[in-house]
Amino acid sequence: MAGLGLGFLLHIVLANLLAHLFPFSIAYWLGVFLLLAGAVGLALRSPSRRPVLPEVKESVFIILAFFLLFGLFSLINRGLAIFDEGYNLPLVSRMAAGDVPPHFFFYPSAPMPYHYGLHLFAAALVRLGGLTVWSAFDLSRAFTHALMLILAGLWFWRMTQSYWKAVAGATIVYFAGGTQWLLLLVPPNWLARFGEHIPLINAAAVSGQNLLDVISRPWNIENGIGPLFPFAFISGIFLPQNLALTSTGACLALTIFLLLLLDRPNLSLTGELLLSLVLASLALTGEHLFVLVMAAIGIIWLTRVLLHPSGWNFSRLLGLFLPATILSLSMGGVMTVWVGRLISTLLGRESLYGFGLTGFRFYWPPAVMSVHFGRLELWQPYHLIVALAQMGPALVLILLSSWRLRNHWRRGRWLTTALVLSPWLGGTLSLFLEYQERAREITRFLDISLLLGVILALPLLLRVLPRVQRSLQWLILVGLGCLTFSGLATFAVQLLAIPTPQYTYFITPLDVQFSRKYWNTLSPQAQIFDPNAARSVVIFGRNVGLVSEDYRKPLPTWLQLVENFSTQNLAEAGYTHIYLDDQYWKRLSSVEKTTLERSCVKLVDSFVREEQFRSLYTIEDCDE
Repeated sequence: MAGLGLGFLLHIVLANLLAHLFPFSIAYWLGVFLLLAGAVGLALRSPSRRPVLPEVKESVFIILAFFLLFGLFSLINRGLAIFDEGYNLPLVSRMAAGDVPPHFFFYPSAPMPYHYGLHLFAAALVRLGGLTVWSAFDLSRAFTHALMLILAGLWFWRMTQSYWKAVAGATIVYFAGGTQWLLLLVPPNWLARFGEHIPLINAAAVSGQNLLDVISRPWNIENGIGPLFPFAFISGIFLPQNLALTSTGACLALTIFLLLLLDRPNLSLTGELLLSLVLASLALTGEHLFVLVMAAIGIIWLTRVLLHPSGWNFSRLLGLFLPATILSLSMGGVMTVWVGRLISTLLGRESLYGFGLTGFRFYWPPAVMSVHFGRLELWQPYHLIVALAQMGPALVLILLSSWRLRNHWRRGRWLTTALVLSPWLGGTLSLFLEYQERAREITRFLDISLLLGVILALPLLLRVLPRVQRSLQWLILVGLGCLTFSGLATFAVQLLAIPTPQYTYFITPLDVQFSRKYWNTLSPQAQIFDPNAARSVVIFGRNVGLVSEDYRKPLPTWLQLVENFSTQNLAEAGYTHIYLDDQYWKRLSSVEKTTLERSCVKLVDSFVREEQFRSLYTIEDCDE
């Protein structure tokens, strides 16, 4: 399974690089060919002398477990529609239609600084596998969850030499999260007093009126017909891996375990190159973790040079650090667009380069950022208590995660050493830095730091648990129980989604009919007007014009087109097609409706279901 994980991440890097030179379909298959050729070459160069049959027998159980987990997570994802589905699905659709590296689907001329590695995999399932966009993204995330759990089990088995401890370790990592639910145990009058000092932001602001109110209510997010999650179990700092349903799925944890499994002292040049490519994949799946690990590697090298100026082998720098850095700055994604914007700034260019890209700014006094409650300043008691509740026992595990740092250092396990140092870097940065205009995004650094702390400290706890005094055993078990309770609680809610599958919260059966018939069939130059712009990107895989420079802030020109519907104005704005639904039709005045009766407007297709309808018009001749 480590080979599957390695192939998965390497192919993301290869296919993305080749897509700069070839059409997406060719780039993807060429990446597969190069990966297989490389694997065969390595196998012939260093053939294994171990008997094959015992290895196959040992792998049967692991493969069976993988497919069972993959099936379970696929069923769950099919019933959920949370975490920016209106952001991720359009990106998958445009990439599947050939826009790789992607541009912002609401501002087509702007490169998209985004961690789109998993979207690339999902796009291949759409383009080459014939799946719908939403199904492909569901399966992609399910794949990463199942593979991550298997790799976690393999690593914990290596560290503990116990199958039960391996299962326990993987399970704890998957469900480990914050302990915001502990606030439910605080007396209401105390919690009300806390709430006077705790602001509500983002989803918390629409889920309740204050801290006392919101902690006992459902989490108010877009989820279609999916089950409601209790807000108390949704930490604003550290979410469990079972809720890793955003743009990267469980890719980050998957990559961490793969690096831990593959890291060896005295790696060959080929081994260093492979690990460097795995590191480069982080630039496409989680640039914040990439920055932390590469910074930690830099600190390690600098320390080694200072301590042993004449005995340090710089070939490790060339084989591990440089390829990943060069690729991250040139192959697309956040790091590449950052460099492009920096160059544009230095050259004095005013043009937009990369939608939504923001820099950092220093913050004082130090504070912990929560996506629910904003900046929680550590010197304020109420803020500190809420911050500690959202982080939970994982904060203590960061301290324990350094238990084998000296051993890793001495044995030359540089990647493992870097992963041990990364939580300290990430935690420190999150206290003093914030993203400009998007302050809450800095929580990614603390979230991944807490996850790393859990992963690296668990082997120690699993090893010492049978050997310590009974009182300490109970303390460890209670701590692990608190650590995993929010994950278990939310997973129970996720299971409720299995009986009620849905496409996503903004896609209806009528839209599905259009998608199956017209996805990627319109002219590549087609530009579709749809009041729900994200919907048409998903359904047709085509541009929707200049809608927004930021996903949350529509352009005034776009709002003007929506509020004052006119086929002539749309044609002059460059639109070639119009996609209408019954809700928008009811909003139109009789004068606006008559513009669809012009001779240049032609009905391409229409589907009706009870009182609902969807219609696609072409207005390509209306600009003449």
